[in-house]
Amino acid sequence: MPTRVILRGEFSDVAAPRAAALGEPVTMPSSTEASPIPDHRLSIEKRGDGAIIVRVRSEGPDESRLPDAVFAFRNGDPQYAYWQGRLAALRSAKP
Repeated sequence: MPTRVILRGEFSDVAAPRAAALGEPVTMPSSTEASPIPDHRLSIEKRGDGAIIVRVRSEGPDESRLPDAVFAFRNGDPQYAYWQGRLAALRSAKP
């Protein structure tokens, strides 16, 4: 299984202090498959200049909810085609 190297100070666990003391990197297993963000948490729009704006609504109790995450993708960005496809799928699913 692939692992991701976690630099000191980024990960707190039982193994981290030992690894830090030994000067070794801490590694954790990472998933090779990303989970798609559910449609009910997404707002995707395409601006007039072609940029795609993605807003991911945060979840949780109101008093501890984080602000929504907002991303902008432009043609040429590695994820632009993915979000353009998600936008097209959302538009075609609406009546």
